Amino acid sequence: MLKQSSSQDDIIKVTPSSSSYVDVAYFEEVMGEDKLRNDFKTYACKISCIRADWILNDVDGIGLEFMQSMLKKKKREIFMTPYMKIIIEFLYEIYSKKIKLVLLPPYLAHLAMVNV
Repeated sequence: MLKQSSSQDDIIKVTPSSSSYVDVAYFEEVMGEDKLRNDFKTYACKISCIRADWILNDVDGIGLEFMQSMLKKKKREIFMTPYMKIIIEFLYEIYSKKIKLVLLPPYLAHLAMVNV
């Protein structure tokens, strides 16, 4: 889901395309690009998404089992698949602040004590 822009000047528009090829006519006709305005920036992009909330909100424990089985994987190529990249990014966004707040201070204190 796109977040609402805080400024009236920022406009985000998303439209699907039946083709992976988009040309100047597509941006002008479908996206409403105005070439006379220099602040218009249009980019074609590929958006991928999956439903990953089941990993955290799972009552049956399948999400936890999934994450534990990923930790035990010997072949790391699985982590380079688009599906796993999305899951890793999802989990990183949720837990990165918590990890920094909980684990970083004791780690820095440990480093200070060891190096003194």
